[in-house]
Amino acid sequence: MTLAQPKIFSNHKARDWTDRDGLRPRKIVLHATVSQDNNGSVTWLEGNPNGTSIHVLVRKNGDSYKMLDESKGANHVGFSRMVIDGVVYSQYSPHNMNHISLGIELVNMNDGKDAYPESQLRACAWWVNAWLRDYHLQRSDVLCHRDIDTAGKSDPRGITILDILRFLGEPPIMD
Repeated sequence: MTLAQPKIFSNHKARDWTDRDGLRPRKIVLHATVSQDNNGSVTWLEGNPNGTSIHVLVRKNGDSYKMLDESKGANHVGFSRMVIDGVVYSQYSPHNMNHISLGIELVNMNDGKDAYPESQLRACAWWVNAWLRDYHLQRSDVLCHRDIDTAGKSDPRGITILDILRFLGEPPIMD
């Protein structure tokens, strides 16, 4: 299967972001919007009271909204924790997961019943593939928000990393 570049809208910019402090992206984190309102999600991610932002929003039809340049850290995983090469990344550490991650928000109710259409999964896989290549990441560097969140987030419910990686060609190997 070949991944076609999705339609990308770049005129939407997130107001809130984090300086990467010289750190490079090391993880890709998938999210769900908990909404079906495409335009409302775009508007909310441009600027909201919580300061939440994302690099890319993917609609159900695969259309993608580039909300923030990858050189900036999106505010999407603030209450998360990981230890990478002996370094703790958390809200209590000098650097958190926002400093070292790229984020994709999928329009979905996150109730485990709302389907992720193939067009949306393919567009997500296109972004994942581009970032794996551009940042020399491994497939094991792709995570769901629920995998690292310390505050009980469940997104994206109803999908696994393998649901995305299957579009990348050879059978996914999680190393």
